[in-house]
Amino acid sequence: MIDKLYFRGKCEEVFVSPCCLVHQPILERDFPRAKEILESLKGCRGDITDLTAKLHCTPKGIRLVIIDYAGLSTCPRDIRKFLKTYENVHEIAIDHGWWFEIFSRQELLETKALQKFKCREKYVQRSRTPI
Repeated sequence: MIDKLYFRGKCEEVFVSPCCLVHQPILERDFPRAKEILESLKGCRGDITDLTAKLHCTPKGIRLVIIDYAGLSTCPRDIRKFLKTYENVHEIAIDHGWWFEIFSRQELLETKALQKFKCREKYVQRSRTPI
């Protein structure tokens, strides 16, 4: 998934939340930090704590690229809070596998586009380990 974000999503940096649930508030994820998991992930720049630190210190506009709607959160209210906290997030791009859907900050805050993120109640199995 990290490689997919770098190569297909053209991301400069990739941050992951290795130990969280999609309905868990974004700004409360990754406590305690899973340092061992993060260190084992090649190309990973950190977790949500590192992402929010970067967002806090970066004055330029940011485009977040996520895999699937639930890659960020399944709670529209939580995404709204995240966008209001970090005003430099100008766009969110969702990788649907065959195409990207891009939402501007204004579109997410001013229309019903956030309701698309309320998309599932349980997690999706991403991969399987061969037996």
